[in-house]
Amino acid sequence: MNRSPLRLILCMKLLSSVLLLIPAATAAETSGSPSIAFRPGAGRTYDYGIEYLIVEKTNQRQKPLLIRQRCRLRIVVDQSDRAEWNGTFQTIPFLGTHLARSKESLSEVEERIKKSIDFDPPPIPNLPPSAQALRERSNLARKESARRDLLQRERYPGLFRFCEGTVVSSSDGKMRVGGDVASLPFATGDIARLIFLQLPEDGDCADGFSSREVNPLFVKSATDGESKESKMSVLSMLTPREATTKQHLAFDRDLEILGGASVGTNLALTGKGTWEFSPSLGMPYSGSLDCQIKGTSFVGYGSQFEMRVGFHHLDPVRAMLFDANLLPKLDALDPVNLQRIDTKTQTAMRKAWDGSPTGGKSKSALRRAQSEAAQLALRTAPPPFESALQKTVEEALAQEGRQPILLDQVMQRWTQLRSVARRVPRKWSDQSDTFSIDAFLHSLDDNTLKIVRVDNNQIVSVPLDSLSKTDIEFAKTYGQPAPANAR
Repeated sequence: MNRSPLRLILCMKLLSSVLLLIPAATAAETSGSPSIAFRPGAGRTYDYGIEYLIVEKTNQRQKPLLIRQRCRLRIVVDQSDRAEWNGTFQTIPFLGTHLARSKESLSEVEERIKKSIDFDPPPIPNLPPSAQALRERSNLARKESARRDLLQRERYPGLFRFCEGTVVSSSDGKMRVGGDVASLPFATGDIARLIFLQLPEDGDCADGFSSREVNPLFVKSATDGESKESKMSVLSMLTPREATTKQHLAFDRDLEILGGASVGTNLALTGKGTWEFSPSLGMPYSGSLDCQIKGTSFVGYGSQFEMRVGFHHLDPVRAMLFDANLLPKLDALDPVNLQRIDTKTQTAMRKAWDGSPTGGKSKSALRRAQSEAAQLALRTAPPPFESALQKTVEEALAQEGRQPILLDQVMQRWTQLRSVARRVPRKWSDQSDTFSIDAFLHSLDDNTLKIVRVDNNQIVSVPLDSLSKTDIEFAKTYGQPAPANAR
């Protein structure tokens, strides 16, 4: 096996890496102070990716409500000093699997939802009673789903609409927010305040810290929509834990919230999570919280729900990953985080999409199979570029009037993921794991992989079989030949 091209590159890289490690180690040794304060830089922009997963407990006659929704939170700091800072915020919601581009696009979606609630399919003559009953139940379920969708958009605009406003905060997290506060379930408060916690006034967090606040709580009736004001007590306890990097400060978080008793609604929440702070940013870095909430509902069904919420600071690479509906992690494209489509499943998807005889399946059964295959494809990594499944999709899209359901979205998603894979740096290693190099994926042609070195932007050709199994799998999944003018 010829490893010489990769070995020469990696030896050079190893030398430069040793030199780069010297100042990095010094910085780590001098950043162990346990002091903490919110001190963002004036004129700076801080982007965060936020994701909610909400499961509402309902009675036996209703399906459980499951909501998974993402949004971006952007904070622009206007002024900042040691005591206080102020600025503006904006929330940018996701529309399906991608970041919404404009308010108009969201308005169009809401108009379609409203029309679907009022729409009834035309009657079918001579339909058997059992089939008619099934059709009616299906129509009612569709309308109920649309009503829930519309209600959650109206009640929690921070997740589903563009919102903006002002924010003023002291260095220890006492905060005032104005404008579109974008209320969310009381477990996490307004979305613009989600990432912040109240800190000790002296900033000392060596042994952990806790805070107790009493805030107003507005309880809305699920029957008449009337809102009544009450109080809620928020107790948050944080215990030091190991951070993702030595420069950060990290904590385990325990949360307890009680309230609503004065208006006849006993609300109770218990939650556990993590919170990580970056002294270099002067802002929170990441966090998560798992909650169990009793005494209220998310959109007016049942009396309890569970919620998981997480946030992460987005540098340019993580922002690209988050906006592509991926985890904001450098290994977001690896198999452990993004499922692959196995060979057997690829064959089944081809049968649904290739336009061949249906083998006795009805049109509705075929469309259901096509839709299920597309939904799977939108949640997983693309197949290899030279695979039979890729060719099936290309051929189906080339046939006017015979395109299976959602196939254009599938191709757009595969193209997007391959583009993202070329823009995320990764460490490529040889089979012995002796040598490695930081580089971007460039292209894969036959058995030759081209990568772009991070340190000098040079394109280097490497025999594919000289790499580790992990790297070969990644290259075959996302690699494709370079355009003729780029070779």
